[in-house]
Amino acid sequence: MQENRGSIAAPMPVKPRAPLVLVVIAAMLCACSAGPEAMSAGAPIEAISVANDIGGAATPAPPSADPPAVAAAPVARDEAEKAIIEAVREAAMPLPTRDRIRVVTLTDKLDRPTAMVFMADGSLLVAEKRGRILPITRDGAIGSPIGRVPRVMAQSQGGLLDLALDPDFASNQLVYYSYAERLKDGTARTTIARSTLKDGRFTTWRKLYQQHPSVTDGIHFGSRVLFGPDGRLYATLGERSHRSAAQRLDNGLGKVIRIEPDGKIPSDNPFVGRAKTNDAILSYGHRNPVGAAFHPLTGALWISENGPQGGDEINLIKAGANYGWPRITYGREYGSGDPIGEGTEAPDVEAPLFYWVPYSIGPSGMVFYTGDKVPALAGSLLVGATDGRVLIRMTVTEDKITEEERLLDDLRERIRDVAQSPDGYPYLLTDSGRLLRIEARVSAAENDTRPGSHGRVEAAGSADRR
Repeated sequence: MQENRGSIAAPMPVKPRAPLVLVVIAAMLCACSAGPEAMSAGAPIEAISVANDIGGAATPAPPSADPPAVAAAPVARDEAEKAIIEAVREAAMPLPTRDRIRVVTLTDKLDRPTAMVFMADGSLLVAEKRGRILPITRDGAIGSPIGRVPRVMAQSQGGLLDLALDPDFASNQLVYYSYAERLKDGTARTTIARSTLKDGRFTTWRKLYQQHPSVTDGIHFGSRVLFGPDGRLYATLGERSHRSAAQRLDNGLGKVIRIEPDGKIPSDNPFVGRAKTNDAILSYGHRNPVGAAFHPLTGALWISENGPQGGDEINLIKAGANYGWPRITYGREYGSGDPIGEGTEAPDVEAPLFYWVPYSIGPSGMVFYTGDKVPALAGSLLVGATDGRVLIRMTVTEDKITEEERLLDDLRERIRDVAQSPDGYPYLLTDSGRLLRIEARVSAAENDTRPGSHGRVEAAGSADRR
């Protein structure tokens, strides 16, 4: 298993921000060459032309017919030139990501939100842990609940877990969701269902998949649900603290599954037809996968997965693959720090693309940011973190993660979900009940006065590269 621990700190390429500054500084250099008298007495500064390309040469205009009567003092000129050179160097350096973004709070009135999904008009549906699904306008106004999912087990890590819209939502109005379902015998399981949204309310309710077996533990439900490029419904399921079950194929614990929108099993699933096997399984050997997103170019499914003490992972899902838990993991036992399983690699186990040690950051919802509204985040994988209380920006090159940058740590928020709006802004949900939008910051002193900006502006947040 190739090690990829987040220790790379190469700066993200950023277009230099110097053109206008260099024009001014070049003029100052001309003034320096004219001597201190010219600079202080208001003598005209020679005009210069600057190439459009930063790398192009600056061409001075013809010299003045009246040269200065007194030559510049060498020491003063040297000091001025040093200061200007330093200013040029500073102007050419890219701003850190934290200085190029700002956060706007749209609302802080939600009750333990867990997931969000955007409608075509930019409004949202937001799921809350206790089972409510709320409509929210683009400006953050919360509407009446469109429904409450029944029999939600909202204790511990349970609750209403995720939402997804049918690819044909405009015509069929179907909303899909995963939740921790409480059964009469006191056990619980992750269940996937769908409802029809009509006139602002759910009018139908149908279960599509029920995790088997149901168990009494209240942790490791997963779960994310999302449609793939192939039109199938994908879902991540935790192992419910039954470790060994994640390595068996006869159950739904610790699995990524793939089903049709109506709950049927696709005939090309990797384990279809095998005896004593759950035909819905796409991959296995997972602990508690709580984030998922499809790569916008390759169409591959990436997931974020909670490890124990350390060993959180980003994984690229392959049909039929084993991801190791609990046999192969970088995680260790809580408290004692003892190793778990047989080691950190095996030939029959798919290695993570990225993992965190020795501490867990609790990766949660994730999205590949493809918008153009926040250039500092363009092309990045954005991953929320609950334990780490940060937003993680990851640079992705093909199927490799080459950089990790931690943002918004000064907000001190457990970030539960991350999504991109139809108009290209990243949005965040926090456990404290906040819906946040990330915007580009024009200047360090910028406030919330630009037309079309709604909500309360927060600090942009600091960054920690590691």
